[in-house]
Formats: sequence, C-alpha cells, structure tokens
Amino acid sequence: MTDKALIANWIVALRSGYYKQVQSKLYDECADGYCCLGVLCKVAGANFEDFDTGEEDVWDDSTIKWENRPIKDGANLALNDDELLDPDFMESIGIPDNIASHLVDMNDGNIWDETLGDTKKYTFLEIADYIEKEFLLKND
Repeated sequence: MTDKALIANWIVALRSGYYKQVQSKLYDECADGYCCLGVLCKVAGANFEDFDTGEEDVWDDSTIKWENRPIKDGANLALNDDELLDPDFMESIGIPDNIASHLVDMNDGNIWDETLGDTKKYTFLEIADYIEKEFLLKND
C-alpha cells in the first residue's frame, strides 16, 4: 500500500529548494546536503546520527558504528551502505526496491540520456516530477 501522504510531502520537500542536493550519500554532513532518498528520510521523521549496530567488529573488540545514518524510533532506515534505504522501509511506503535504486541513479547521474549522448544527473525538481507521476498520479 502506498503511503500517499508521505510521498506527497517528500515531493513538496524536493521542490521546496530547502535541501541541497548531493551525490553518493543519503546525507553529506560536510556539504550539509542530501540525496533524494535522504530527503525522504527527513520527511519521514528520521534524524541523521551515528548508529551502533551492536555487532562486534572483526578487527577489534569494539562494536561496528555507521556514521550519519537515518535513525527513526531507534531503527536505522539505511542499508549498510551510504545510498540505499532498507527495502522493508521502502516497501512499507509503497516504493519497490528497484525504483529506489533507479532514484539513486537519477540523483547521482547514472542514467543514460540519448539526447545528450551521455549520462544525466537529475535535479530534485525532475526527481519530484518522476515520483509524482509514478506514485501519486498513477495510483489514483
């Protein structure tokens, strides 16, 4: 089931101009910017903070910590990766995992554009249009 309210708020946030767009990370602390999925995390109510996995590091006796992970209600919404979100979270809001990967490719400039003869990096406005078309207008 699609969480239309959350998706609509995500589209508004992407179009707002409030968030700086960055590539290859959900949130880049140095640039104070987000990828499109990082904006989704903020809209969903997550905060970006370090996350202790509770698992022992194989190299020493410490536990593994991930930096700048989207944490909501004590749960890490990200995969053990800088760009993708947990497939269960994405499914819970009605976005298939393959679409999440496509959004990352759009954000990071990994989509081939025949008219350019090169790859194209999509802006937040273009990504918002895509999300609206695929998840709000199509499912009405």
